[in-house]
Amino acid sequence: MIQWYCHNCRVTKIGVTCHVRRDSLILLSLVRNWHPIADFGETFPKYSLVWQAMSVLKDPANGGYLIAEYNGAVAARCLITLEWSDWRNGHCWWIQSVYGVPEFRRRGVFSAMYAWISAEARGRPDVVGLRLYVEQENLPARETYRSLGMKKTPYIMYEDIFPENGGEAE
Repeated sequence: MIQWYCHNCRVTKIGVTCHVRRDSLILLSLVRNWHPIADFGETFPKYSLVWQAMSVLKDPANGGYLIAEYNGAVAARCLITLEWSDWRNGHCWWIQSVYGVPEFRRRGVFSAMYAWISAEARGRPDVVGLRLYVEQENLPARETYRSLGMKKTPYIMYEDIFPENGGEAE
């Protein structure tokens, strides 16, 4: 379970404030207004995005949302979830559902979020690293992650999604 003890975090030189949101009204308005998957030609029904966000809000074991504001305007969000690594004997935090409002992209917003996430994770002895996955075609995001010190892994991801249990089929 991810539980953050501070709900407001430092403000960086570029005016980005990162904080954890447990406020369902703010988060749901973000989900309703942002359609992050549309950048890559895929779509999900809006009700599905709201349902996914509510699952996190109802049960912190499902993760936590981090919201970034840029000079007072909500600019980006991501979801942090846990994975236990028996190989490393600790938790890896997965950075998921990263979305930046288009007008705030390439302004250092995700870099500020990543700095906050990394500092928070490094301060916890049970967390051994950070992970994320990215669409292969999303070259700007891949370059951002590389510039922050993340390394491409030798692993290829596979999945088996169960539509009968509510998973979205391709």
